[in-house]
Amino acid sequence: MTIGRVILGVLLFAVATAVLYAWGLGKSMDQKTDLARNLLSACGSKVVRYLKKNDTITVKEVARQIEGVSVGQFWSRNKLTVQIQPAGGGFPSGSAVYRECGRRIVPFEKINRTVSV
Repeated sequence: MTIGRVILGVLLFAVATAVLYAWGLGKSMDQKTDLARNLLSACGSKVVRYLKKNDTITVKEVARQIEGVSVGQFWSRNKLTVQIQPAGGGFPSGSAVYRECGRRIVPFEKINRTVSV
């Protein structure tokens, strides 16, 4: 091996290491938003699955459905989990009723006002 090949090998190794480091740094910077998006998607899927079996859902039932949902990324130890706070936090008290309207979940009252049945 010549000195030129050794230098070239070291430089290529340094470039590959720098690229992997920059990629990992970018992934870790976006991790919070990715986890939040994944958690929102998982909770939404649970609520929509419930609404396929039932016609309406209350706010309390939404809280029961999404309680304990946890998401994480396979390359990280960080996880995001839904923890419902007792009265005074989290969801408002009362029996607001929600329905599935297309791809959105909207309050039942809005459906009655905007959609003629």
